[in-house]
Amino acid sequence: MFVLTGRKRTRIDCDQAFNALAPARAATEFNLVLGAEPDNYRVHYYLGTAYSELSDYDKAADEFRRIPEGNEHYVESRLQLAYIYDKQHDYDQALTALNQALAKKPDDAEIL
Repeated sequence: MFVLTGRKRTRIDCDQAFNALAPARAATEFNLVLGAEPDNYRVHYYLGTAYSELSDYDKAADEFRRIPEGNEHYVESRLQLAYIYDKQHDYDQALTALNQALAKKPDDAEIL
């Protein structure tokens, strides 16, 4: 992905962008990328994380829900959704999201 640094666009990966930029700036950059690459689920994941950092849980949940089953970020996105639903006191949805993560990684000690 590319981010604006000064007057030029610089290629960096999502991890670097998220760690180097403030969450609001990262969200702006991720949205620009998604304008050109709407099926870039890695960027959707990081955009959801940026929104979550900004406590914009509705937007964060929308981004995490876009990540399809089978994608490398699916399990982590479901854990993030569980966290958001818990913050919103929607415990049924939180449990559903946790169960979706567990269905993919039943022996993962971090989920248990």
